[in-house]
Amino acid sequence: MGVETGDVTALEDDLLVREAAVERIAASAGERQVVVFVENIHEIFGQMDRREVRALRSVFQRTDDLSVIASASSLFPGVLDHDEPFYNFFRVFYLRELDCAESKELMQRVAEIDGNTAFIENFGDYEPGIEALWHLIGGNPGLVVRLYEIVSQCGAGEMAEAFFRLADEQTPYYQEVFRRLPGQRRLILDTILTAKTPLTPKDVAEHARLGRATVNAQLRRLEAEGYVVSRPMKKRTTYEARDRLFSLWRAMQKPAGRDRVFGLIGFLEAWHEHPATVDTTHRGAPGVMEGEALPDRIAAGRREDALAELKEAGEEPDDPDRFVRLALDLAGEELLAGNRANGLSLIATAYAHAGRLDPATARRMTAGFLKRLVGQGDVSTVGSAVREIVASRGAGYEGFLKPVADAVAIVETKDTRLYYTRLQPEERAVVAGIVRAITGE
Repeated sequence: MGVETGDVTALEDDLLVREAAVERIAASAGERQVVVFVENIHEIFGQMDRREVRALRSVFQRTDDLSVIASASSLFPGVLDHDEPFYNFFRVFYLRELDCAESKELMQRVAEIDGNTAFIENFGDYEPGIEALWHLIGGNPGLVVRLYEIVSQCGAGEMAEAFFRLADEQTPYYQEVFRRLPGQRRLILDTILTAKTPLTPKDVAEHARLGRATVNAQLRRLEAEGYVVSRPMKKRTTYEARDRLFSLWRAMQKPAGRDRVFGLIGFLEAWHEHPATVDTTHRGAPGVMEGEALPDRIAAGRREDALAELKEAGEEPDDPDRFVRLALDLAGEELLAGNRANGLSLIATAYAHAGRLDPATARRMTAGFLKRLVGQGDVSTVGSAVREIVASRGAGYEGFLKPVADAVAIVETKDTRLYYTRLQPEERAVVAGIVRAITGE
């Protein structure tokens, strides 16, 4: 429906322009209902003064044949506060988060609409990175669509670049959230965003140095506004950020949080290198997180030859890449055969030379080695291997292998509450996939 507006905009008085525009739209529509679609309406309201917002509300109140469908990243004061013109105006619908399979399907459908045949034809190349990024950003439909656009531009295999671009684009919105929240509510949200684990109201009160009653009241308000989500567990309730990307964005403002984010990204890049069948039985967590057992490289009767090759390589092997791979293959064979001491010794031998490798290559080798052990289902073997690798490579690998260590802890203690007391949302589905691979359930 095209509407000629040249003579309307020529009017000088704002009131006349508004009235003429509404009349022209209604006349053009005839008997049809006019639906106005507004994306990010909170940004539109932010560009209008109170008088303009009140006038807009008046238009919709007086005109029966105009409807508005609007989107916003979260509820905001313009629709929440009692004294705002649009308070109680909208019927609010919360879009549920998409699981991983649904997120990929949405991307493919958008690509079809865009005519992006390259993305559709090469989706298998994009899929491992998309699955990994889903753990970091969650299934917010708006972010999923934007991620598709960025991934299409960056290309397959550029997961880290895509993540940081998406996070950077959200900076103005996240800064606006902090700006518009009242002081105590802002402090409480920031306390939750920067925490290493979900927090109880008592934890929040201690960290923020506020009274329990104040914290409880503000947490209820933050949950109603869509910024946090509660997890009741018997006598204990924890709170965490609803928006995973918001939490990661805020974490990156501090050195410790930045290390945690980079460690998780490094792990996901390495763990997702080889795509596998997607498993949608656990809230869309992709099956690739469970890993695939790598084929045995040490054929029957060749073990002694492999050991001899390692010994012959000496302290400074000419081909450190081959040396480390061979040592880890042997270590896996020894560990799975029950020769734990030999296996751990070979891990130490491998990582004595891993420093000569490109860091990304070393991480991929480590992930492949551990995925093989995880696929065998022996949690004590996996735990021993992780501890030996961390002991050999230091604190940097402790952060890198945290998802595997957390999965081992959950299996060994049989305490699934650790998912909600120890892990943030972006870590939870990753760890759940590893736990399921170890236990088969």
